Amino acid sequence: MLQTGTDRGGELTIYRRDSDVVRIDATIGGSNSDLQDVFYYFRAKVVFVRTKTVTFPYSPSVNGFDFSNPRVKAMADYYVRGGKLIPVGQTKIAAPVASRLLQEAELFMTAVRRGDQVVDAEKILK
Repeated sequence: MLQTGTDRGGELTIYRRDSDVVRIDATIGGSNSDLQDVFYYFRAKVVFVRTKTVTFPYSPSVNGFDFSNPRVKAMADYYVRGGKLIPVGQTKIAAPVASRLLQEAELFMTAVRRGDQVVDAEKILK
């Protein structure tokens, strides 16, 4: 379970090859958006990050957000080299976003190694 302090909580999905973690997907649900981060690992070190923000429009017919109609607001891919995110293509990254992504990657891998059932990412998201 991923504790986020957000309206719709969060979810982690861990992918392994044998006993090695090769990918961790993190979804953090806000009131009208999802932050979807995918971390790829090699030998327990993050090597690639994909981040996407999906928003859900307000719908008068359901008198709320239409979660069946997602819209991609932003998406970016990054290689990790020397502890820094290197954008793929023309993407630029703000320092707070880079810091958050790298902190999440480390937090999630540490939690997996320890076998934690609950991961508290709230401080990173503030």
